[in-house]
Amino acid sequence: MKDFFRQDQQGLTLVEVVVATLLLSIGILTALTLLSTGITVNAINRDKVKAMNIAEQYMEIWKYRDLSSPDPDFGFPGYSDISGVSSGDAYSKNEGNYEVEAIFNPASDPPPDPATLVTVKIKVSWTQNGTKEASLVTVRQFDRN
Repeated sequence: MKDFFRQDQQGLTLVEVVVATLLLSIGILTALTLLSTGITVNAINRDKVKAMNIAEQYMEIWKYRDLSSPDPDFGFPGYSDISGVSSGDAYSKNEGNYEVEAIFNPASDPPPDPATLVTVKIKVSWTQNGTKEASLVTVRQFDRN
C-alpha cells in the first residue's frame, strides 16, 4: 500500500489540467476573434476598392467628356457654356449596389482663368453598416479641344 501513495509519482493534478484548459480556451477564442475581425475588415476593404475603381472609371469618362453634350443615361443635360454650371450641380446613376454621383462646380481658385474651369467630383456611395463613400475630384477646362 505504501507504493500507491508515493510522493515521487509523476502526473498532473486537477488544478493544472483546469489552468491548461483555460489558457488553451483563451488562445482559441483570441484566434477566432482575430479571424472574425479579419473577415469583416476584408469585406469593408473589398467594397472600398470596388468603389474607388468605379470612381476612377467615371472620372476618366468625365475628365474628357464634352460638357456641352447631354448624357441621358446619367441625366446630364449638358451645359451651353461655363455660365450654365451652377454650384453643386449633381447627376447620379446606380452601378449595382453603388450610387455614382457626378458633381460640378465652377472653379474659383486655380489659375489661369477660373471662368473657364470646372471642378468635377465623382462620389461613389454604398450602404454597409451605415452609408460609406469614396470620391475623386479634378479640375478641368470647360472647352477641351
